[in-house]
Amino acid sequence: MGEGHCSKQALDSWPVVFRRFLDLKAIDHGGFKESVDCGQCKMAQTGQYKESLKCCTYFPFLPCFSVGGVLAGGGPGASVVNDMIRNRQFVLPIGVVPSWQYRTKHKSMGGADFGQREDLLCPFFQKSTRNCTIWKSRNSACTTFYCSSDRGQAGLDAWAELYDDLYELEMHLVQEYLLFRGFSWEEICEQLEYLKLPANQMPIEYLPQEKMDSLWQHWQNQESRFFIEAFHWVSELSDADFLP
Repeated sequence: MGEGHCSKQALDSWPVVFRRFLDLKAIDHGGFKESVDCGQCKMAQTGQYKESLKCCTYFPFLPCFSVGGVLAGGGPGASVVNDMIRNRQFVLPIGVVPSWQYRTKHKSMGGADFGQREDLLCPFFQKSTRNCTIWKSRNSACTTFYCSSDRGQAGLDAWAELYDDLYELEMHLVQEYLLFRGFSWEEICEQLEYLKLPANQMPIEYLPQEKMDSLWQHWQNQESRFFIEAFHWVSELSDADFLP
């Protein structure tokens, strides 16, 4: 069915970095399997989500090493990333961040809007196939999100707890890679602020060229190489350096 087929029950569909985390933490894989198949979205079948959108009315933060995995894999997802780099769409050394314009719209979203508003659709969702184009490199939020669980609320709580662990892992790896590349803690903290929506900030879609130059420093115009090298760097980390 292709890379983007959204069937979550198989652990081998998880990003490699998260499977390694479960192994190193000796977490029982069996506790994180569900019978749900997102390729046959029940929420869409009942009308709670639009079938053309599913639960993908959400723009995930994609860490630098995940962006590198997307680029290394090629395909539609890589084309989206390359367009974002070209257009200065909040592509930072830490990774791909939803723009302030997107987050302003998302902040105004009501509960009934989730799965319904096309203007909030993830840029990595391919409408023609109704599938994700970055499935093998998706982030912690997309990996652990379930609208229901075979184990009821206890299952949803377990997924939420795992999300916290995987997000901490992502942040650890991002910061360690930027330090490895010579960014200072102050510069890293400046970039992490872009994960927030500043108060009274203009809802812009693109960052000014001078700001991009400042954020990227000597890696300007080498963004794709920076991300792909992040992917390989994380893949080659020792077990001791991998975990937070």
